[in-house]
Amino acid sequence: MYAKQLEYNELSRLVERFKIIIFGRAVGEFQDEEEYYRIRNTLVVQKAVKQTLPSFIESCKSLSDYWAFISSKSSTYAGRRQFLREAFEPINWAINELKSRGIVGEDPTFQPERTNPLSNEFITEQLSKAEAKLVSEDFSGSITNSRALVEQVLLALQHRLPNCGITNDGDIGKMYKAVQKALHLDPGEKELETQLRQILSGLTSIVNGLGAVRNAAGDAHARTYNPAKHHARLALNASKTLTAFLFETYEYQLERGLIPVPKTITEEDPS
Repeated sequence: MYAKQLEYNELSRLVERFKIIIFGRAVGEFQDEEEYYRIRNTLVVQKAVKQTLPSFIESCKSLSDYWAFISSKSSTYAGRRQFLREAFEPINWAINELKSRGIVGEDPTFQPERTNPLSNEFITEQLSKAEAKLVSEDFSGSITNSRALVEQVLLALQHRLPNCGITNDGDIGKMYKAVQKALHLDPGEKELETQLRQILSGLTSIVNGLGAVRNAAGDAHARTYNPAKHHARLALNASKTLTAFLFETYEYQLERGLIPVPKTITEEDPS
């Protein structure tokens, strides 16, 4: 059965309402079980945002499921809020993209335009946005954009690589580790040259550093320090190097049959 695809305004409203429920329950506030169930089941069939929903939404089919999950993530309200802010970043980005592109709702033959993160066009566009913020001296915003680009590319790779698993919990270090293994880039692989293993170990540090500097200096959290221009430039160039390498590695292995051609992602029953 065809699932109704929502217009941008309604989709944006539902996402914001869902975030209120999610963040509220995380700090012990009472939330309506039926409303959670209704919005959750609507969002998981929206083609425009399904792939950017936090991964725990799929498994948390009720508020009790969600409470058990979020309680295990952190024992403090502050820790849970930070986790959720990071987990919702991809869908926040997707909603902003829809605002500029528009989305049609009623025609069952309509396929919303998808921006492919595994393309030179996408990577270049996102780097340009980070560069524009750097030039305008929004150094925190530039750092956030740089980190978000890495997360989008890693998430796209997770969807395409076999046996990679889909983790969208805001931990880009964990996401990179899964992608690294699926692309045979683990520094521990004996088949790799020693010099290459050293570089790959450095890329792991870059990923972890991008996550850490965004938390401290980006505009998505309360800042612990104000970044300077050269800090933002470092984050931008690091994300450029990393995403270009991952994209080109994926294309190289795909062309040579070292990894299988990805299957089309199909809609799943949200129940």
